[in-house]
Amino acid sequence: GTEQGPAIGARLKDPSGEALPHPYRVLELPVDATAEQIRARFQQLIRANHPDKLQHADPAQVEQASRKLQHLIEAFDDLKKKGEV
Repeated sequence: GTEQGPAIGARLKDPSGEALPHPYRVLELPVDATAEQIRARFQQLIRANHPDKLQHADPAQVEQASRKLQHLIEAFDDLKKKGEV
């Protein structure tokens, strides 16, 4: 048979084990956003929150940006798996 991944709730956790908000909330989009809007917003947020842009920043800011980037990627991946992107 086909193997299924972990439940959505299990997938949407950061390394500390804390549950992440709903993917649309992470991407700052309404739930009726189109696939094109989701992709565009994801790219915009990735560019704005990429830790490489903070090379000379406080390490805490770089860590925060890294966590935000991971949350964005997980939210986008979750929407992709649901066929919404």
